[in-house]
Amino acid sequence: MVHDNNAYLRLVSSNRYFSTKRRARLEQNSTIRFGWLRYVLLPWLSIITISGVLVGTLYPPPPAPLHLAPVVVLIWLLLGIGVLRFLQIHKPEAIRQAGRLFVVDETETLS
Repeated sequence: MVHDNNAYLRLVSSNRYFSTKRRARLEQNSTIRFGWLRYVLLPWLSIITISGVLVGTLYPPPPAPLHLAPVVVLIWLLLGIGVLRFLQIHKPEAIRQAGRLFVVDETETLS
């Protein structure tokens, strides 16, 4: 199973899709069921909790040199996004290869 930082944001943004278009197909499949708790309530509670922790970390501002940590993290994040965009444009095969290296096929782990 792959985890990333945007998983909760994607779950929240996919609420409309799961609650309307795909819900009928999910109800036909007996192994997968739509649940408001799983797809709506828990992601929103997670985002609110993480936001609260972030605000609590940044306010009141910590003493020097710790007050520079959010800036360093933001620069690091923007550099990472820049590298990802560069690779998407110039070397898309490198991203696909990295995906094959880091994504575990769940059928292989069950057998």
